[in-house]
Amino acid sequence: MMVVITFFLILPLLFACLPSAFHSSYASPSGDNDTFDPRLSDPANAGGTAGEDVELAIAGLMPISTPNGGWNAAGVVPAIEMAIEDVNKRQGVLDGYKLNLYLSDDQCDPGLATSLMYEHLTNKPTKLMILGSGCSIASVPVANSAHYYNLLQASFSTSGALSDKTRFPLFFQVVQSDLGLNPPYLTLLRHFGWRRVAVLYHDTLFFAKGKDHMLEILQADGVHVVLSESFNDYPVHQMESIRKNDVRIIIVMGYEDKTRKAFCEGYKQGVFGAKYVWNIVSGWYEENWYTIEDTDCSAEQMAEVVEGAISTFQMLYDVSNKTTISGTGMDEYYERYLNWPSIADYGTNEWATPAYDSVWVVALALNNSRDEIENQEIRDSNGTFIRYKRLEDFSYDDDEMLRVFENAMLNVSFRGVTGPLQFNENRERQGAVKIDQTQAGGRVTVALYLDASATLQFDPRHPFIWKGGAPPVDGLTWLIEDLRISPPLFYAACFLSCVGLVMAVFFLIINIVFRKHAYIRMSSPRLNNMIIVGIILAYLSVIMFGLETEATGELANIFCSIDAWLLITSFTLSFGAMFAKTWRVYKIFTNKIHKRQALQDTHLMGFVGILLLIDIAILSTWHAVDPWTVAARNLTTEVNGDIAVVYRVEACQCNYSYYWLGAIYAEKGLLLLFGSFLAYETRNVCVEGLNDSKQICVSVYNIVVLCVLGLTVNLSVKDNPTLTYGFTAIIIVISTSFTVCLIFVPKIKAIIADPKAEELKRKRLREGLSVHKSLDNMRKREGSELTDSGEMGAMSAQLVAMKRKLSEKDDEIKQLTEEIRKRRMEQKDSGIGLCTPEESDNGVGNGEKRKSCEMRDIAVQVADCHSDQSSTSGTPLKPDSVTTVSEGRRIFYINLNFKSDEEDGTIYV
Repeated sequence: MMVVITFFLILPLLFACLPSAFHSSYASPSGDNDTFDPRLSDPANAGGTAGEDVELAIAGLMPISTPNGGWNAAGVVPAIEMAIEDVNKRQGVLDGYKLNLYLSDDQCDPGLATSLMYEHLTNKPTKLMILGSGCSIASVPVANSAHYYNLLQASFSTSGALSDKTRFPLFFQVVQSDLGLNPPYLTLLRHFGWRRVAVLYHDTLFFAKGKDHMLEILQADGVHVVLSESFNDYPVHQMESIRKNDVRIIIVMGYEDKTRKAFCEGYKQGVFGAKYVWNIVSGWYEENWYTIEDTDCSAEQMAEVVEGAISTFQMLYDVSNKTTISGTGMDEYYERYLNWPSIADYGTNEWATPAYDSVWVVALALNNSRDEIENQEIRDSNGTFIRYKRLEDFSYDDDEMLRVFENAMLNVSFRGVTGPLQFNENRERQGAVKIDQTQAGGRVTVALYLDASATLQFDPRHPFIWKGGAPPVDGLTWLIEDLRISPPLFYAACFLSCVGLVMAVFFLIINIVFRKHAYIRMSSPRLNNMIIVGIILAYLSVIMFGLETEATGELANIFCSIDAWLLITSFTLSFGAMFAKTWRVYKIFTNKIHKRQALQDTHLMGFVGILLLIDIAILSTWHAVDPWTVAARNLTTEVNGDIAVVYRVEACQCNYSYYWLGAIYAEKGLLLLFGSFLAYETRNVCVEGLNDSKQICVSVYNIVVLCVLGLTVNLSVKDNPTLTYGFTAIIIVISTSFTVCLIFVPKIKAIIADPKAEELKRKRLREGLSVHKSLDNMRKREGSELTDSGEMGAMSAQLVAMKRKLSEKDDEIKQLTEEIRKRRMEQKDSGIGLCTPEESDNGVGNGEKRKSCEMRDIAVQVADCHSDQSSTSGTPLKPDSVTTVSEGRRIFYINLNFKSDEEDGTIYV
């Protein structure tokens, strides 16, 4: 073996020196080279005697006999003989030349084929090209050496290995290679919607290359190759994997005997029938290839598996029966072929048609090169022009003539008996591939694959026939059904949210328009605006929550983040503003040292701003570190026949959602506890319009109960987006609407009942008594809770200070009493009905009349005091201005008015 290998390695080097021996010496037929133009000479006289055509020799290799096995192509020899005769008779093709083929039997043996090639090189005449071999394994070594001698090779070998033009640059394939049979399967897969396949291939280099090419084009198209495994014997384990993975489209690559074993194993394991489609990638199988009983299965069993199988074949004849380059149609060719004299010696072969066209490829390439070559000059060693070249001047080292031959063959285009023939840039045949289906035990051509357009051309006379009446599916058809929010529910939620938005905007307008109304002014209109803005954001979150389940891609992720921001900030604005107002009331009525405190709206808005900054910090960090994304979660799968439905829901999620939500819940929980504490502490403050503690308690109770209920229900129905959205929307709408109505409806009623706030002014005096009572109650409650001796001492010191202040105020009270008496006397003449001193001091009149007069006196006194101090100092009445009514009763008067030129909501106690 080593000797043979060494011989084949050294032999090309030896013959590399031979081409110089084939040079001919050219002499001008006339001694006067200046007047001689060889292009005007008679071609019939070129290189021979007058009237004889010049021979153009072609080396031929064919597997005529195959004593050692392999593919026998003896039946193509008669077709080659016919083609040589037709070329030589055809006018306009190689006129003045005679094409002659020196044919050798390579026996489909690579070593013998290589040896025969070198015999052709060493023996006269010089061969211009090589035709053959028809056997792929014999063509490979010949093509691997031919380019060293500038020899083009035209062959109808189908090996995909020969498509590698880096190794075989001068090899032209007259039929589609085995690799060319793969694209039709890709087109079939697309046509029938098959996207899951299994590939089984015989464990040889030849089929491995075809498998690699098949996988490349399938995967590039997105086809899922579930299984790709080789086999040598019965593919037992491979079939088990096919059944286990429910693969129903099976592609087999192998010789006939190996493919029979694969089909037999398929029968044993039940991989056949209406659910399966077997595909055979081979262009040379005999029609009854499966009937040979060399397996464990009978011919009848094999027929069951093969029924409906699809095969691809190179197009070996022109189905159109149009006139070919020889001047006859396919029918005439076939009749002539069957009657050719040498048929008796060689027999027939269906590959005779590509062999016939191969001769025409060589002849037309030479004919199309003729004009360009006859313009090439021949000069002697001194550079003296001798004559122009002719085809017969070719030598094995003539690179210039090789370039012309190669370009001419690339541009060959004609209609042969195999149909239209031309080559692509890779020197492969472009044309049609025949697609057959086994029907009732026989092969029927059902479609053609047109290589140029990569399309299928179906034969309406012979459609595909399927055992199940329709093309099988490539496995379970998996349908993804995304569970979405019910549209009617979404529209209803949007409607309710829009109604809530209109209501909130209405409250906002009322709050802005009547901001100077005493009742609205007492309730801090700026903070009211913040509450309403939070309410509006809550309503918008309901709509956004529904949209995020319908959005896709990056937009859905954005909606997830927006919804979280809306809901969290709405809570902070609404409840933060409410609690801020309550905090002011708390600070006023728990003032133990009676120090004047100015709590402006800007201070309270700053408190809400701090809460918002905390939210922004948490949400920004959350979005940057662990952003929300929409992820799908599969729920259940329902299988009905070949259809499997997977129900899926999409929801917003992030990697550490529990930690982030825990931080948010902790912050909001503390805020609710703080608000509840403030509401409890100020529960006894009875100043109407100032204290919202009752509303806060109800709102907190409402929000906590509904949130706990909603969270419990949503965890139970989290796999049902309709129910989840429904409960969430209802909870947000109800809690938000209840809260906003609870806070703002009483204000609107007060405005309607008292547009000019006159009644409110009268109530303030009565509220003064309530405030006094509230303060006393709070102090008594606080005093009862103080048991520490230090605290008792502090209270005693405070009591002494208060008594001192009261003593100081007694003098002021006396002065004010005298001033009141004077004013009464002055106003008596103006007709103002005031209580006379006798009525007040001596108790004249009944008790009701006396009380009425006293209250009227208080009103006058309050108005006068307010008028005096406003005119002198421009500041509201101070909290320590105390007046006495009859019988020495003391009333704390707290000025709850705002200055006419201020709207900052400052309250002085």
